[in-house]
Amino acid sequence: MPTVFNVANYFIVATKCDCEDGLNDDVMTHLKLQKLVYYAQGFSMVFNNEPLFDRDIEAWEHGPVCADLYNKYKKYKCGIIISNLSFDEAKKPFTQKQTGYYNVRGHEAIL
Repeated sequence: MPTVFNVANYFIVATKCDCEDGLNDDVMTHLKLQKLVYYAQGFSMVFNNEPLFDRDIEAWEHGPVCADLYNKYKKYKCGIIISNLSFDEAKKPFTQKQTGYYNVRGHEAIL
């Protein structure tokens, strides 16, 4: 089972790949990352009938938060989060079932 940090890395790297390819001028922020991880967990529960990762998500003032993820990325505040991982490295922890449902801007979406 992937960790919540694997899921976060995937989204961070996928955003970086989109920016480098000129497909997207969007960036990854802490708030956006927390929401994407929340959606990924929800999609996994709906489509796979199992959680994608084994951490709880809590309801905080500004939306859903995984406390472990918050503690790791809080230093970025509202700034841009980046990663040095390649896209292939970021998707290694996931099975084909977890990545194979949709294709978003040339990258598989985690479900």
